[in-house]
Amino acid sequence: MRKRHTVRGLFIPLLATAFLLAGQLPAAASYQSTSDAAIYPLAICRDGISFLFLADYYPAGTGDPSEEHPSYRVQSVQAATPVPPSDDNGRIFPPADTLVLDTTLKVPYAPQQLDLATFDPPPLFPRYPPHITLSWPYPQPVGLQDVTYAGGPYTLRWDRKLKAGPRSVVLSFDRFDPTAYSAEIIADVDKCRLFDD
Repeated sequence: MRKRHTVRGLFIPLLATAFLLAGQLPAAASYQSTSDAAIYPLAICRDGISFLFLADYYPAGTGDPSEEHPSYRVQSVQAATPVPPSDDNGRIFPPADTLVLDTTLKVPYAPQQLDLATFDPPPLFPRYPPHITLSWPYPQPVGLQDVTYAGGPYTLRWDRKLKAGPRSVVLSFDRFDPTAYSAEIIADVDKCRLFDD
């Protein structure tokens, strides 16, 4: 009997870890890479989203310091609800009439080193820490990174109020482009409010 409990005691944590790595369980807030860009969610509310953003990052010391960069990066941000099923490759392509956010940001050129192991800003609403998953297990940056573009917090309003609940909105930083090598972000929507009106 004791051996069975030992195996079960090891199997359950390993299974949970596998699901988390596969993007099937919600992760607490951290930078989540979806392509050559990553976001750090600060709040995902019924009326909008707030997040930090970085792009063009590499493990420290591996980038090309002589490369020239524009003074800002134009970054698309789209979101849709409800979240449709993913395809066989884990990609999500919502119908255009379900978009609740369709905008672009200018993210400044801000070269810096960022240690993802220690970077941990608090959520805007401690009662509602953001929970997100990736549509498929896109490789994630770890440790010290040389970052080219960084900005935020960006606080964006949905086109309409969303229902609070798990897996209620899907975000894309590549315009839900089926040809892009990227992942979508599936997020819980919390009963918080970012805007006064």
